[in-house]
Amino acid sequence: MKTKLAGVFALVTVFILANAANAQFTITIPKIPKIKKTQPQPSQTPETSAESPSTPASPETPETPATPAKNDCSDPFTEVHNESMRKTLKEAEEYTPTLRNYYVQDFNDNRNEYLWAAISPGRRKEWLTDHNIKTEDYRCFVPLFDQIAAAAKKTLPAYQPKGYTLGTPAEFKLIRDQVNDLSEGTVIKVGVKSPNWIIEKDNYNFPTARFKYGMVWARYPKKDDGYCRIIFVNIVQDYAGGGTYGASYGNFIKSEPAGCPAGQ
Repeated sequence: MKTKLAGVFALVTVFILANAANAQFTITIPKIPKIKKTQPQPSQTPETSAESPSTPASPETPETPATPAKNDCSDPFTEVHNESMRKTLKEAEEYTPTLRNYYVQDFNDNRNEYLWAAISPGRRKEWLTDHNIKTEDYRCFVPLFDQIAAAAKKTLPAYQPKGYTLGTPAEFKLIRDQVNDLSEGTVIKVGVKSPNWIIEKDNYNFPTARFKYGMVWARYPKKDDGYCRIIFVNIVQDYAGGGTYGASYGNFIKSEPAGCPAGQ
């Protein structure tokens, strides 16, 4: 009996071991995190920093100086002269012998510098030089000078002395003696306009002198403007007191360009 039981146990044991050998077991292996490799960092150099770009900065270049603004002819100096030039141009354009007894108004020193600079190449060059006008700024003045010259060519020949039909030889000599360049010209006429003395008074209404209007009309062939001249010279007597006046003398006033007699 024991022998049979031992044999059965042995058979069971072999069966179990055989099944165990054929069985499949699943083994879960825990995941091991990979080690992250760090990339080598470039070492900083004196030329770069953490806030600098990786490429070296371009070398500094010197700043280009700003180009000066082009003169637009609106500065105060230019505007003042341009305004006077435009007034001269307007008067020259509209002049007729019956309109007024002067050609264009004076601005200083009993003369109109813009008219002279317009009609005379020499005086224009002198004006631009004396006023320190840069060559690049000529465009602010020269076109207006040209316009005045064009207007004068049309109307200035009609500007001639009127009414100077009086005077004595002694007065004519006093007038001529006040024109220091008369030897360079040809005298067309000398005359006195005032039939009576004109009394000049001070602020207290007391007489200081009396005078008559006089002039020389002359032609200057060597001048570069091509016009004649009216040279104004007054005959003056200073007040001597007690209703009397002193001896006559000439007083130079100014010289203006004017038209010449027909055919001259």
